[in-house]
Amino acid sequence: MKILIKTLIIITILSCLCNYVQAQETKTHSKIISFTPQYMIKRGLMMNIDTKLNNNKWFQISPQIYLANNENYNGGDNYNELIGFGIDFHRKIIVNNIPKMLTFKGISELGIYLSYGPSYNFFYLNYFDDDEYNSAQYHTNIHKLGGDVMIGYQFFIKKILSIDIYTGLGIRYSFIESEGEQESLFSDSYIGFGYTGNLMLLGIRFGLSL
Repeated sequence: MKILIKTLIIITILSCLCNYVQAQETKTHSKIISFTPQYMIKRGLMMNIDTKLNNNKWFQISPQIYLANNENYNGGDNYNELIGFGIDFHRKIIVNNIPKMLTFKGISELGIYLSYGPSYNFFYLNYFDDDEYNSAQYHTNIHKLGGDVMIGYQFFIKKILSIDIYTGLGIRYSFIESEGEQESLFSDSYIGFGYTGNLMLLGIRFGLSL
């Protein structure tokens, strides 16, 4: 009986997906919701909401959240608790008059685009500072401002699944407030929460066209 119920549920879901695909095939792209998987490396989740403004201009809002609790802290992540959030704003301009790069059946293109805009992040981190005699717990607040300029290529599979590959340059400036003496603990590399300087951007986004 349980197997029959599960089979009926799977068939219903597949049927709904097929109907959704058929309905989308005649639609034009006006809004895209996607996520950026590489942010999971830093215990974060970034969502992207792209809204079409006109034929070749889009506006993208990218909220982020960071959460981690390392109960068995051993210094591997340099912290035992992380709470953070952020927001990026990007204007996307589609570059017209470029021949199609992909000609496979079922593939449609948004095309090559230029993107630019500001970003903001806040991080709260708890960490232990150990020395020869004792261990003390401290917390750090980080406010990070930034700006990005990127070039990307975006296409769709069956006009539903969006794949967006991008690269570019960015700049970050961090304000660090720390109880401890190791302010450089989170700013010693370009992937650090408190990094200040220039950085290379490279990533991919997966999403759905609505």
